[in-house]
Amino acid sequence: MESEQKLMAAEYHLKRMEELYGKNYEHFKFELEAFLTQARSVLDVLLYDFAEKFQLGIDRNKEELNDHIFEKKARERGNEQAIKFIEWWRQRREELKKNFRPLLEKRNIAVHRGSVGPAIHKIQRFETIKTTESVIAVIENESGKIMRISKNPNDLHKTQSDLNQTEIDWYFEEFPDKNIISICREYLEKIRQIVEEAKNKFK
Repeated sequence: MESEQKLMAAEYHLKRMEELYGKNYEHFKFELEAFLTQARSVLDVLLYDFAEKFQLGIDRNKEELNDHIFEKKARERGNEQAIKFIEWWRQRREELKKNFRPLLEKRNIAVHRGSVGPAIHKIQRFETIKTTESVIAVIENESGKIMRISKNPNDLHKTQSDLNQTEIDWYFEEFPDKNIISICREYLEKIRQIVEEAKNKFK
């Protein structure tokens, strides 16, 4: 289905976001906007997929389709499965809006108004102390005579190194408790579940 292709595209952009996260702000924003656009399109394309499946006479290359047109075509043809589908589709869309409305709105901003990106930047710095010591094993026989001394040649001296690490997290203002990667991953997985449910429920 074409909706699955859109899912794959969204997954690609999310993986690129993960690669750029905390490293390249501008390129991360480009991938974020592409992700939001592809993810948002999945449910719309799913309508076309099932309009074809139910043979509602919709040409995806020439005709506009929304839930109202889908329902009208289904009722004209007396297709009960198609009517059940669009009622189910609307329920799933509302659930998505309830939990992820800010992401849907950010897609509209990216497409029609301007760029979108992280609103909150959290920076944490860590210092790690690493200490190792030499290890010596003394092996004696029954009379107490030392037979062998074994030690790790790589750990003969105590060493200490300071490793300063900086962790950068980016957040949307509307989801201050989950970074952008986490909330986008949840969003995509929910959309993926909807597509899988459609395939299994309306065979």
